[in-house]
Amino acid sequence: MRAAFLTALVASAAARYEEEVGRYDFHKQLFGGMHAAAYSATGKRVFFAGKGGIVGAVKPKGGDVAWRRRMSNQDAPVAALNHADVDTAVVAVSKNGAVNMFAEDGALLWEAVVPGFSGKGDGSAEAAAVVGISGEPGEWTAVVAATEKELSVHRIAAQSATRIGWQAGETHTLPEGADAASLRVGDGYVFAAVPAKQEVAVLRLDVIAEAAWKTVDTTKAKGFTLATAQGSLVALRNAATEECMDLSADGTLSEARPAGHACVPDGPAVPAAIDGFPSETEHGGVVAAWPASFGGDKPAAKVVFKFASGATALVSKTGDAAWKTRWVRDDGLGDVTDVVSAGNPKHSEEEEAEPSAVEEYVQMLQAQVQGATNFALRLPKLADQLVQTMAGNGEPEDYTGMGDQFGLQVSFVLNSANTLYCISTVDGSVKWQVFAGAMVKGTGADVAIKKVLVSTSEQYDVPHLFVWLRETTASGAAVDHVAQLQIMKQGQVKEVRTLKGAVQKAAVVPHVKYVDQAGHEYTTVVFVLADQTLVAHPPAAAAAMEADKFNYFMMNEEAGRIVGYTGATQTWSVQLTATPGENVVATSLAAYQPKLFVTVDNLKVANRTTDEHGRRSTKPNEVMSKYINPNAVLVVTQVPAGPQRDAYLVLYLVDGVTGAVLMSMVQPNAVGPVKVVALEHMYAVHFLNTKRKRYQMSVLEMFENTDRIKGVYGDSVTNVKQVVTAFTGLNERNTYSSFEIAPPITIPTAFTFPVAATAIGATESQLGVGSKYLLAALSTDEIVSFDLNKHMEASQKMGVSIMAYHPTMTISYNLTVVGVDAIKTFASKLESTCLMVGYGNDLFISRVASGKPFDMLNEDFAYPVLVLTVLFVTVLTVTLASLASAGQLKQQWT
Repeated sequence: MRAAFLTALVASAAARYEEEVGRYDFHKQLFGGMHAAAYSATGKRVFFAGKGGIVGAVKPKGGDVAWRRRMSNQDAPVAALNHADVDTAVVAVSKNGAVNMFAEDGALLWEAVVPGFSGKGDGSAEAAAVVGISGEPGEWTAVVAATEKELSVHRIAAQSATRIGWQAGETHTLPEGADAASLRVGDGYVFAAVPAKQEVAVLRLDVIAEAAWKTVDTTKAKGFTLATAQGSLVALRNAATEECMDLSADGTLSEARPAGHACVPDGPAVPAAIDGFPSETEHGGVVAAWPASFGGDKPAAKVVFKFASGATALVSKTGDAAWKTRWVRDDGLGDVTDVVSAGNPKHSEEEEAEPSAVEEYVQMLQAQVQGATNFALRLPKLADQLVQTMAGNGEPEDYTGMGDQFGLQVSFVLNSANTLYCISTVDGSVKWQVFAGAMVKGTGADVAIKKVLVSTSEQYDVPHLFVWLRETTASGAAVDHVAQLQIMKQGQVKEVRTLKGAVQKAAVVPHVKYVDQAGHEYTTVVFVLADQTLVAHPPAAAAAMEADKFNYFMMNEEAGRIVGYTGATQTWSVQLTATPGENVVATSLAAYQPKLFVTVDNLKVANRTTDEHGRRSTKPNEVMSKYINPNAVLVVTQVPAGPQRDAYLVLYLVDGVTGAVLMSMVQPNAVGPVKVVALEHMYAVHFLNTKRKRYQMSVLEMFENTDRIKGVYGDSVTNVKQVVTAFTGLNERNTYSSFEIAPPITIPTAFTFPVAATAIGATESQLGVGSKYLLAALSTDEIVSFDLNKHMEASQKMGVSIMAYHPTMTISYNLTVVGVDAIKTFASKLESTCLMVGYGNDLFISRVASGKPFDMLNEDFAYPVLVLTVLFVTVLTVTLASLASAGQLKQQWT
C-alpha cells in the first residue's frame, strides 16, 4: 500500500507545464513531389518546384528553405522552372500556361498567361504543352511549348521588374519523324529525337533570324535517348547499360561514362565520383538531375539530384573530376501517404530497462523500514532523484532517444515513393530510413510498400514493425511479402515471408493476441487474400486467430458497397449508391486507414455518461446520453446535379457488426471536396454549399433513443437495469453490443467556414475523459482547433442552426504549414494531451492539449514542497507503524 501510494504521488507530478500546452515540436519545410530545379544567376539561391504549384528557393549552403510561394493557379503542377532575363529572378510556368516571375527574395514580380493557353486549373486539355523555359541571364527568356507537330516560342520582354510583357511568338514545325515527347530545352537550344533516322534535331533560339532545325547524326549513340539539356549540350542516356554521353549542337559526341539515372552534360559518374553521396539502401537510385544553368557551354559546376525516395541532394565540383555532396534534404517527407505511431521504445530488443529512480526509492523503503539511521543518510540523494524523475529526467534512458516524458511515440512515416522513415517525435530527426527495394532481395525490379503495420504489447515497450510489400517481377507477376524490420537496428530486415496468394487487405487485430519467443503478448496482423482466406502473421498467431472468429467489414468505394464478414464467411452486405452517377466521396475511416476495419462486439466504451457538454435535448428537463458506437462508420455519397436538381450529399451511418443503416440524411446544395471525421458521439462533415457559395461544417450529434425504451416497456419500469442493458447495449461493465442497441437520435448543427479545410481530424485520448477538439488544416496554410461542444452549446442557447466558427487555438501559431492534406492524432499517457501529425507538402508535429487543465501543472509548481511532503508522510508512516507494533507487543505481554 505504501509503495502504491508513493508511486501515485510521484506519477501525478509527471504532468506537463501550462506553458507547454500546444507548443509545436517541429516543422519541416519541404518540397514534396519535387519535379524541377533551377539556379539564380548570382548563385545565391537554388530554386525548386514541388507539388501543389509550390515554387521556392533554398540556400546553397546548408539547404535551408529561404522562401516558398504558390503559383497564381494552385491546381496545375509546375511544368518548367528557369532563370529570368532579370538576373536575380526566376520564371515558373504551370502546365496550363500560368506564368509567375519571382525575385530572388521571393517577391512576385509578374504573373500572366502564355498566349494560346487558358491558365485555368479546370482540367481542360490545352492545345499545346509547356516543355521548358529557355534564355540567357540578363538578356532574354522564352517559354517553349509544343504540340505533336509544332513548336512555339513565346518570348518574355522584360528588362526590369516594371517592364514585362510578351513579344510576338514564333512557330516552328517539328522535323518529320521527330518525337514530341523527347523534346529537351536548354538555354538557347531545343533538342528533339528523330528515332527512325537515328538523328537529333537542334533548333537555336538565341538568334531569331537564323532559327532553323539542324540535324545531327547519332548513329554512334545507338540505344541512347535524350536525358537533360544544358545550353548547347544535351546528355544521352542508355537505360540498359546505365551509361551517359554528351552531344553538342555541332554534332560532337563525347565518350560514354557510367552515370545511371544521373545523366547531365559533363556531369559526374554516380556515385563513385561524388564524396558523401546517399546510399541506395536509404534513398534508392537517382531518378532525375538538374545541372546548373548559367548559360552558354560552361560545364556543370552544380547538380541537384532527386532520388527514388523523393529526397534531393546538391553536389558541386571541387576539382577537375572531384565532386562533393553539399547537402541532402528529406523532401520525400513532403509527399507522405501514411503515418503510424508506436509505443515509446524505452527498451532495446535484447535488454530490459533498468529500474527507475521511483522504483529504486520504493524498493529502498521496503528494505530500510527497520533502519531509520540508514534511511536518513540516503534522503538527500533520493530527494535529488525524485526531483529529476518528476521533472521527466529520471525515465529509463531509451535506446535511440526517440521518446519523451509524456510517452509520445515514435512515428513511422511512409511516402508515395515507397520509402519508410522512423522519426523521433521529440525533435523531428530521422532515426533511419529504408527504401522498399532494399527490403526484398529478389529478381523483381519494382517493389512497393502497400501498408505499414505495428503490432504492440501491453507488457513490453518495443513494438513489432511489419511491412506489407508487393513485388512486381520481371515477368510482370505480382508477389506479396511481409517483412519484419528491427526498429532498434536502423530498420534492418529481420525476416521476409512470402505470402501464398494475392493480398487485397491487411490490418492489425487488437483483441487477438499471440505470444512471441520472449514470452511477450502482441497483437496479431491479418492479411485477407483475394479468395477471402485469412492469413495471420506471424504464423504463431494462426491458432489464436482461428479460435477467435472476429468480425470485420471491407469498404469498396468504387462500387459503393460495404461487406461484413465473420472470419472468412460473409455475413452482410449494404449497397449505398443507387442513383445514376452517385459515388462515395468520403468516410469517417480516414484515407490513411485500411479499407478493412476490424469490429468487436461487446466492446468497452469510454465517457458514455453525459457531462456538461452532453446535456442536449429537444424536451425540457430531459438529459440524453451520448450514443457511442465504436463500430459505426459514416459514409458520404455525392449525387451529381441533374436537369432539375442541384448536386447534393447523402450521409449514411452504418453499423460495422450487423450492417444496419442506423441513420441516413440528405445535405442539399453540397459538393466536395468532402472531409469527414468522427469525434466520440459526433460526426463532422466539411463541404462547399453551392447555393450560399461558402464552406460549411455539418455536425451530427448522436444520442441514445430513450423513447424506444418507454415505447416497449411503458412508463412503469420495475427493472431499470434490465431495460438499460437491453436497449442501450451497455451492461454493468459499460460495454457495447451492436445486436442490442437502438438506432440513435440525430441532432444536426452547421457552422460556416471562411475558407476551405484541406484536412480535418480530432484529438485522441486513452480513456476518453478529455474533451475532444476538432482539428482543421485550412487553405490559408494554418492548422486550427476548436471545441465543437462549446459551439453547439452556444447554438442551442441562441436558437440558431448555423453559426460562424471561432477557433479555440491556432496550433501552428505564426508558422506557414503548406499544403496539409491529412491530419492524424495519437493518444499520449496524459489524458489531456495527444500527438498531432499534419502532412502534405510540409510535415508538422505538435502536442495538442484539449482537456486542460485537469492534469497540467503551472510553471511555478513547488516540487521541493512535494518532495518534503512525501518524505514527511513516509517517515511518519514508518514511525507510527513502529509505535503501533510496539504498543501491540506490550499489550500482549500485559
